[in-house]
Amino acid sequence: MLQVFSALFGIVLSVVGSSAPDAIPFNQWEPAPGVQFLVDTKEAVGYLINQNGAYTAVPVLLGQNKTVHYLGRTYLATTPEDSWIMKSKHIQSDRITFGREGTFLRLYRDGVTSTPYGIHSHRYFEYMLAEGNPYRSMGCILVSQEVLDKIERAYELNGETLNVVTVYGIDNSLLTDLDAPSAASPEDSESIIKSAATLLRPASVKG
Repeated sequence: MLQVFSALFGIVLSVVGSSAPDAIPFNQWEPAPGVQFLVDTKEAVGYLINQNGAYTAVPVLLGQNKTVHYLGRTYLATTPEDSWIMKSKHIQSDRITFGREGTFLRLYRDGVTSTPYGIHSHRYFEYMLAEGNPYRSMGCILVSQEVLDKIERAYELNGETLNVVTVYGIDNSLLTDLDAPSAASPEDSESIIKSAATLLRPASVKG
C-alpha cells in the first residue's frame, strides 16, 4: 500500500508539468480543501499537497532509530510507515517539547485507532534541525511553529481532519516515467487528480 502512495505522489505532480515541478516556496503556498500531508521518513521531508498538485516541501524531524524509555513506556522510537488521519487537537502545558503554543495534532491509525503519534513543534526545533540529524523525536513528526500553523489551517479547512502518510523513501523516477501532461486532456488531468486524492485516503475511510 505504501508503494501506491509513493506512486500517487508522482502522478499528482505529473499533471502539472512535463517534469517534476519545483516546490512552491512555503511562504507562498496556501492549503486548500482536500490537502494531504506526505512525509518521506528517509529524506526527512514533508510534502503538503493540494488536490490540484500544487505542493510545498518542508523539513521535518522524526523518531530516533533506537529503543527509548519515555512516559512509562519502552519502545522503538522510529516513526512508522503508515496511513493516518489527523482527527484531534490538544494543547499541552509543556512548551519545550510541544513548542510555543503547545499544539499537538494527534494521528489515528486507519482513521479509527487513537495513537500516541502526532505532529507538533518543539522549542528547539531549529537548533536540532541545524545539527543535521533529523532523527530526534520520541516518534512524532516535528515541524517548525510556522509549518505547524499552516498544517493546523489545513486541518481546519478539511473539517478538522487531515490525511497523512508516512513512507520511507519516494521513487523520484516515477516523475519522469509517467506520460507528460501535455499529452493528456484537461479532463484526463482532473480525473488523475481526483483518483489520486481518493486513493491517498486510508482504505478504511474511502467513500
